[in-house]
Amino acid sequence: METTQSNTVIGSRQVIAAEGLYGNEGKLIVLYSNAGVPTVRMPNATTDIPTYLLIDDGLPQNAVDNGGQYVDGLPLSPDRNERITCYGAGAAGTILVMADPTANGGAQAGMVTALPAGAGKYVQIGVAEEDFVDGQLVLLRPELKSIIVSTAVAAPAALTSAQIGAAPTEANFNALQADVAALLATVAALRAALATNGQVH
Repeated sequence: METTQSNTVIGSRQVIAAEGLYGNEGKLIVLYSNAGVPTVRMPNATTDIPTYLLIDDGLPQNAVDNGGQYVDGLPLSPDRNERITCYGAGAAGTILVMADPTANGGAQAGMVTALPAGAGKYVQIGVAEEDFVDGQLVLLRPELKSIIVSTAVAAPAALTSAQIGAAPTEANFNALQADVAALLATVAALRAALATNGQVH
């Protein structure tokens, strides 16, 4: 008998909602401790790590929803694909991350979107297993991890023939020293990013 695994469940779990979640089935929710009680809410930052996919808001149709009721959350597990509401369009194989829950008046909260090209830290939710359009419940394979998109490192300006042939000056030396310092700072930032368990793309 697996006594170490008592009181555990496979599949969806019922958790208390901290806020009204009516109509948000198919979106991601975040688990946290509310005075010692496991509770879920909608994401409020792109770096929030979602625990479940909301599959039942626990309310009859058209009911007033102020939170406090039990809802059904399905864990994000790579051993099965799941359908999550997406923001924007894309193709099968696209890396999907948490959409910005503060954009468009919060309309994107709990959705996934294609990994942006801009620098920043994102939470990967999974990989799309089909082409998708905006607002669709896209089929994806969950694979949670942090992703850090780094800025491109600009190459130092090439020396002109006049600079190469000229005698060294204090200004040239200071400019070269500044370039070296900038390069070292970029390398240090990338090393720190890798050390925080993310991925540099």
